[in-house]
Amino acid sequence: MGLKLTSEMHKASLRYMGRWFCSFEELARSAGLAEKMTSTMIDAGCAPGPIYGLHKDEGWWSALAGYTGDASSEPPTGGQLWYSPAAAWWLRRAALMHRDGYNLAQAAAQNESIFRNEFCRLLPAEKDGALAYPDCFTEEGEIVASQCSAKASSEWRAWVSGAYGVCLRDFSAGTCIRKETLAAKIKQGLARDEIVSNDENWKMNLLDKLQELSSLITPFAPWERPTGTPGKTIDVALHSMELGGEFPYSP
Repeated sequence: MGLKLTSEMHKASLRYMGRWFCSFEELARSAGLAEKMTSTMIDAGCAPGPIYGLHKDEGWWSALAGYTGDASSEPPTGGQLWYSPAAAWWLRRAALMHRDGYNLAQAAAQNESIFRNEFCRLLPAEKDGALAYPDCFTEEGEIVASQCSAKASSEWRAWVSGAYGVCLRDFSAGTCIRKETLAAKIKQGLARDEIVSNDENWKMNLLDKLQELSSLITPFAPWERPTGTPGKTIDVALHSMELGGEFPYSP
């Protein structure tokens, strides 16, 4: 069963979907692909499938809940589905490879390889990257290549499953690493209660991190925001500093 919402939250969720996500037909058109080819590419793992779904009887479904085991891993059948516009970029890459003679399984594997190679190139240079990906670093701060490669593949699987489509506006190795690092750094500061200090320079630095994080991530669906990255970082910090808040679900 999906999630049943109050009337107001249901309406806010529909507004949210219309603002941040697209239909299957729009995704196919955006990538310049026939709908049948788009569906086949998604099934092959070139890009994620639905991120959100709504069934008139079963309620709301999200790929993130499916990924974490809090809902079925499959979207509701016979309902309305929404896709991440960012998926179009990976479909386009797969389309170019397909034109060059790759079959779709090979194109999907190559998409993962592109992401993994870029992830392993960028993570060692990311300041505080060890906060987000501690298993990828030694105690001395050196990268562990095998762990980095394994983590990159894990993050790619999270993207193809649809989980990252819930939260990232655009998906690449760079946005994935930066989002996770910023969130970890902010949560570390909040856990230390540094937010309540009188250090205005620290608070200004925190505000810069919050703005950057907000530019990378979606606001999350209304029912997911409180327990997701925006709620646990942006909302908590802004509330603590008495600096207003984001209002992503306004009409």
